[in-house]
Amino acid sequence: MHVQERRTTHNVAFTRRPRDLREGSRTPGNFASNLDEPSDRYENRCGDSGVTYYQIGADFILGQFRSGDSECPLSNCHHDELREWLRALKRAYLDRLPRRRYSCVMRPLRYSINVTLDGCCDHRAMVADQDVHRHAVENLERADALLFGRVTYEMMEAAWRPPAQARAMPEWMEPFARTIDAAKKYVVSSTLDRVDWNAELVRGDLGEAVQQFKRESGKGLFVGGVKLPLALAEMGLIDEYEFVVQPRLTGHGPMLFAGLSKHIDLKLVSRLEFNSGAVAMRYEPKR
Repeated sequence: MHVQERRTTHNVAFTRRPRDLREGSRTPGNFASNLDEPSDRYENRCGDSGVTYYQIGADFILGQFRSGDSECPLSNCHHDELREWLRALKRAYLDRLPRRRYSCVMRPLRYSINVTLDGCCDHRAMVADQDVHRHAVENLERADALLFGRVTYEMMEAAWRPPAQARAMPEWMEPFARTIDAAKKYVVSSTLDRVDWNAELVRGDLGEAVQQFKRESGKGLFVGGVKLPLALAEMGLIDEYEFVVQPRLTGHGPMLFAGLSKHIDLKLVSRLEFNSGAVAMRYEPKR
């Protein structure tokens, strides 16, 4: 009877979703605690890899039943049920993670821009609030370097390079000011003679230069602006597109990706809503 009761308990457990998945947590440490394992072990070995994370969890659970617990042998029926439960767990966990298909030897090139509901990408038409600035800082911190065209570089330099940023600004703008000032920058221009805001000029073949940057090790690259991303999209070099859609209609341009010569099909990988009603939607190209 004792053996039967324990088997029944396991059967119930197999059909329940773990608490951290029900509540939307993606933290490996939280899930690991449900398996009675130290969270740092999972974080060190798994990072953001959902597949590896699932495999370690599966190995651990199955190992508990193979560890010689004579009071609760795992029957073939229960073994199959456990395997199916783990597969469902894997799908539920991975569905909550942004999909990344970047090669381990290539840095991803990410693009983010604010745009109105009717497609205007004029920065003067946007609502620059605290949430949007905080999100912009997070994007910059995911990159080892920023890639700008001449117009975007000069606009950012005028607005954020000290002592220009010494003018009065809200306290919540200061993290963005510090982050973009310190960031490494590459400037694509055939007209500028020099750049000196922690920046280097990029000349010659754009595609070849960007491919070289992507082959270097690091977290990733960030591109901003309008015309330069259009050229990079044409060459298929952008790995991630993010559009922060502002709840505003302007009735004018410029329009994003105007003149694109071919369709680029995208797959939604994440969505984030701000208090203002703006929505950041992140996409990857369908390969």
